[in-house]
Amino acid sequence: MTDKPVTIYTSPTCHFCHMAKEFFKANNVAYTEHDVLADPNARTELVEKSGQLSACRSFLLVTR
Repeated sequence: MTDKPVTIYTSPTCHFCHMAKEFFKANNVAYTEHDVLADPNARTELVEKSGQLSACRSFLLVTR
């Protein structure tokens, strides 16, 4: 488990992924990045969590 509130699954060629990461950085949002092309486990996690393989999916860690 990570202590960063956002997890983002990315692809190096995804323009939307780059835009999302720029937004997070500009707004001081800490995130954990997983490259679905370089990491087969991240790709599997992405499909399990979203039901889709397309990159640029962000998930928020919600704690109460």
